[in-house]
Parts: sequence; C-alpha cells; structure tokens
Amino acid sequence: MWIHNLYKSPKKKWLFAFLISDVPMLLVLTPYLVTYWNLLWAYPIPRLVSILLAGFWTWLGPYLILRWHTLFEKFLSEIDSITGSDKTVWNVYQTKIRHSAYTKIISVTWTLAVVSILLLPSGRQNLATYYLYGFCDINYWIFIICVAYIAQFTSSFILFMIYSYFIINAVMDKEAVVSHLLQNAGKHTSMPLIGDLIARTAVYFSSGFFFFPVMTVFYLETQDVTFNTSAAVFILMGMFVALIGVYLGIMNWIVCERAQASKDRILETLETKLRQTEIRSMHCKDINKKILYTLSKQDLRQQISEASKICISPLETNQYLKIAYGVLLSAVLPAVTSFLLDMMSL
Repeated sequence: MWIHNLYKSPKKKWLFAFLISDVPMLLVLTPYLVTYWNLLWAYPIPRLVSILLAGFWTWLGPYLILRWHTLFEKFLSEIDSITGSDKTVWNVYQTKIRHSAYTKIISVTWTLAVVSILLLPSGRQNLATYYLYGFCDINYWIFIICVAYIAQFTSSFILFMIYSYFIINAVMDKEAVVSHLLQNAGKHTSMPLIGDLIARTAVYFSSGFFFFPVMTVFYLETQDVTFNTSAAVFILMGMFVALIGVYLGIMNWIVCERAQASKDRILETLETKLRQTEIRSMHCKDINKKILYTLSKQDLRQQISEASKICISPLETNQYLKIAYGVLLSAVLPAVTSFLLDMMSL
C-alpha cells in the first residue's frame, strides 16, 4: 500500500511508475552494471531476453498498481453513492484493508519466500553465473535487496485479490445495494461494475507471466543440483496459475449465489403484489378502479418478466474476453519469446 501513499494523481502514471521502480534499482546497481557490462551482454540469448522481460515488468507492475488503486477508489465511491449502502465498503476498507496487519504479513511472507530461493546454496550457485559471488560479495546483497524490492510490488497483486474479495463480499451482504445493482441493468451502477473490478484484478495479476521465462531459465539451470530449489520455482509458477482460477471461481460463486437470492426476493415481492392486486380486482365493483387494477397487473407482469431476465453473473461476455485476452497476452508473449529463443539457440 506504500506505493499508493506516494501517488497523488499524477497525469502520467507511467512516468511516476518508472521513477519509483526502475530508477532506484538502476542507481544502486550502477557499479555492478558498469563492472560487468561486457560480460552481461555475452549471456546466452534466452537468458538475456528472459532478464529483459522480467525487467520490463519492474516498470509495468508499479504502473498497474497505480491504475488498480484508481479503479478501486472509484469503485468504492460509486458503491457508497447507492442508497442504502450506509458507507459499508468504506468501513470494510478502513477496518480490513487500510489498518489491517495481515497486509504487511502477506507482503513480508511473500518477499521472504522469493528471496529465500536465492539465499539457498543452489540459488547462490546459480547467481555465481551472473557474477554475484555469494555472501561475501556486496553486489550479491545489492541484488538481493533489489529482488526484495520487486517482490514487494508483486505481493501487491496478491493483496488486490484479497482486497476485492473483502469489498465485494461486503457489497453482496448488503441487500439494498445488490437489489439496486440487479435492477439497473444497462446502467453504470449495475452488476458489471463488480465484474469490472474482478476482471481487471485478474488481468493485472496475470502480468506476472512476464517472470516465467526467467524462472524457467533458473529452473533449467538448477534442476541438477542436489537441493531441489528448482522444484520451489516450479511450485511458485504453479501456485501463480492456480491463484487466477481460484480467484475467478470464488468471486463468481459469491456474487452469483447472493445475487440469485436477491433476484428471488425481488420476484417474490412482485408476485405477491400481483396476487394482492388480482384479489382486489376480483372483489372490486367500481369500473374505474377495475381499470386501474388491470393496468397495475399489466405493469407488474411486465416487471416480473423483466426481473426474471436479470443476469446475476458479474462478468459480461466482453469482460470474459478481456480476462482471456489479458491472460493470454501476458502468458503467450513471454512463452512464445522463450520458445523462439530456444529454437535459435539449437
């Protein structure tokens, strides 16, 4: 969350992201880069390009973090503008997100998990091929600090999934808000508002695929080491892919289940009104009132028909396409690049 505290709505997020990500790391790595510049460019092409893809994420990640926070705050504002919300999401934001210790715990735990791979014997052995010679080398510790710095950024995307879960869960617990979202199909504050937050969170998270080539290179270079550090890398990659599916599945289940319950209540209320109107119409002898009852019944039947067609899914077709496009672009680009480089190196 610290990155968001630095960000005060600059007009060019991409420039701000560059200043807080790449610039600090380039400054501290300058002695290392100057010393080994010629040797680094002599790396095998697959290794070199995998590093460049990971380096590209060091700008892309902070940029997406800034965009997500903007989207998130806009979402909170729009939900709390709905009558009956009672500032529910802002209360959840304050208690379970902004002032909660678990966010720091997750960030620290994730950072330690990533850094520990490089601190293990096999990790140090692999880094020696990058001219980083273990605990006695100052460049090694500078590199570890840079990795921890990047890991802090990557942990933000895990937190975004958790944040959106807490907020959307609170929204779906508020009957007045859910009813409003369901009955405003086609308008801005409707179910797709939730779907947009879910979709963008998943798409932004999938940007982590840019680390897969460098992790694959690391895996291939350490798989014959006695301590199975390579397995740890493989597990991290598997967890990453699984998290996207689990997140989408859980969020869709939460929203659909509670939206369906709200939709059933809306239909039940309308059907009750229709039955009451029919009974009154049957016992009414006044012609003018009968006409009014007839018009009222027609209107209620129309409302019931429209309510029965309400879509309870938070994700529309275009949002599913957005997720598929974002995931495929993030995954396929590095994967195809790695494949082509492997073919070139044969």
